[in-house]
Amino acid sequence: MDRFDRFFEISARGSTLGREIRGGFATFFTMAYIVVLNPLILFGATDGEGRSWPSPPWPPPPRSWPG
Repeated sequence: MDRFDRFFEISARGSTLGREIRGGFATFFTMAYIVVLNPLILFGATDGEGRSWPSPPWPPPPRSWPG
């Protein structure tokens, strides 16, 4: 554990290894929650005209266009 303290200078910054590990876990689980929840929130979002988001600002091209 002393190697971590020397390399990252944890005690010099006024912290402890346990506090840093708890902070890392809190950050990890917060980001995991956001990564899972954001698509669920955005999937149900609509714009001002009731279209599901994200929708392109232009209509799709007609089927007769080449390509």
